[in-house]
Amino acid sequence: MAVDAIDLAIPEGGIFGLLGPNGAGKTTTISICTTRALPTSGRVVIAGHSAASEPAVTRRCIGVVPQYNTLDRSLTAFENLYFHCRYFGMSRSAATARATELLEQFRLTERAQAMPNQLSGGLAQRLLVGRAIAHRPAVLFLDEPSAGLDPQSRLAMWEVVRGLKDQGITVMLTTHYMEEAEALCDRVAIIDHGKILIEGTPDELKSSLQIQTVFGLELERPGERENLAVAIRQIPHVSSVETTASGVRVFGKSAEGILPALVNAAQPYGLRDLSISGPTLETVFITLTGRDLRE
Repeated sequence: MAVDAIDLAIPEGGIFGLLGPNGAGKTTTISICTTRALPTSGRVVIAGHSAASEPAVTRRCIGVVPQYNTLDRSLTAFENLYFHCRYFGMSRSAATARATELLEQFRLTERAQAMPNQLSGGLAQRLLVGRAIAHRPAVLFLDEPSAGLDPQSRLAMWEVVRGLKDQGITVMLTTHYMEEAEALCDRVAIIDHGKILIEGTPDELKSSLQIQTVFGLELERPGERENLAVAIRQIPHVSSVETTASGVRVFGKSAEGILPALVNAAQPYGLRDLSISGPTLETVFITLTGRDLRE
């Protein structure tokens, strides 16, 4: 996907999230920022250097953790870090010290001599992050850092990312997990069809679109959900109603005034459960990009 007139200024020392459905332009944007692709127009400046005209200098200022495991399978965990340091010009002693420091920082000391195929997904991901910051870059790019990780490993990765911010490293990440972006990012941008649709803090995004409250109603007789949907559409301040497998989903401006009417309307259909969720980053994302599946 080509990108079109993207204009972003990412604050130093923060965590910035780039969100978008498949094919939205995230990968192209990251590729340009990391010097893997040349823009046909415009410019990218990282730590004061042009990614297009100063690629070698720019690469010294950035670290990159791709979505897929790119560890050298013929090297141990320690050697993956050591040789990365050597590649960036460190002496043998400095590279050894830095690799040892990173193993300790990412709680990998006991696995220093393990080969990459002996590491779990979470440990391998931590090693990838450690390798990416071994040369002390100013900016780190993370492409879906917790994709494929189990819940415990994902939480551990979140802790790692927050720690990078504490070290003063600017982090730009892409993710499909809205709760991850909401938990980690100081600012986020949503991109689709190559354009930035909205940008700001998670709270700013949720308030600017006046995202609605969502009510989920589960019925004892879900076969009658269409009849219930018709009745609910007559309730004031209800914006829209969708049927689900077990009942209906209702979108409204606020819980006040709507909730009692919903309960009264659903009682004749055997109301089994009622859930209420306030505005989330996920509802912002769906509102802007739609519900259709993307290839």
